[in-house]
Formats: sequence, structure tokens, C-alpha cells
Amino acid sequence: MTRKIKLEADSKLVDVIFLDIDGVLLPFGDVVANTTYTDGCIFPDRNMDALTELLQKMSAISPAQASTESNADSTLKHKLDIAGTLIEGNPVLVLSSTWRARPAFITDILSSFRSYVGARKDDVQLQRTWRPHLDFFF
Repeated sequence: MTRKIKLEADSKLVDVIFLDIDGVLLPFGDVVANTTYTDGCIFPDRNMDALTELLQKMSAISPAQASTESNADSTLKHKLDIAGTLIEGNPVLVLSSTWRARPAFITDILSSFRSYVGARKDDVQLQRTWRPHLDFFF
């Protein structure tokens, strides 16, 4: 049996997901052995990979993202089946942090995102996932 959580089409609600930079993208404590970094990116690759996966899952359930797809199945793109539950919504990711208080820090973050994505030019899915997010997150 599939349960369904539905957001009405005429609703202006947004599902906001707040992620703090410190402790999420930039881990506290000692660096784990074999941690890799992309040149020009201040965040570990494993953390950026996890953020990329989150962005992919969000775009799969976002009507705004689905409407920009040229795919005829775009109406199905805003639904994601997680453990038997169809989820429909309008998720927005906000990186909340004291880092947003200083323009130089925001520049560092966005530059890191661009470096991470730029190093993966052959990954079409990753490029498509990141394209709408490379210039803003705050």
C-alpha cells in the first residue's frame, strides 16, 4: 500500500531544508584518513557528493524543476517514492551559516561549488543537477 502526501497545486507552500555549512559541508574535528578534495574546493568530496545527491532527490520532487525539464514525463518528475510513500512538494535548500554574513565567505563557498562541478564536466547528470544552484544558495 502506498501512502500519499500531497501539496495542493495552488498552494504557495515551500518545504525548506536548512543545512549549516559548519558540521555539514565542512566537518568538525580531525580529517578522516583518505579524505579527498577537488582542487579549488574547500569542502571534502564526500560531503559535496552527499550534497549533490540531496539536490538530485530534491529536483526529482520539485514541480518548479520538473516544469523546466523538456521530458514528456515531467509531471512524474516531482514525485519520489521513499519507503512506499509518494512525496510531492516544493523543496528549497538553504545553506544557513554565519558564513553568509561576510561577502568574502559567500564567494569562497560559491567558488568551491563551481570548482567541484567544473572538475566533473563529463558527468551530465551532475551538471544538470548543479546548474540552477551555482550562483546562489543564500
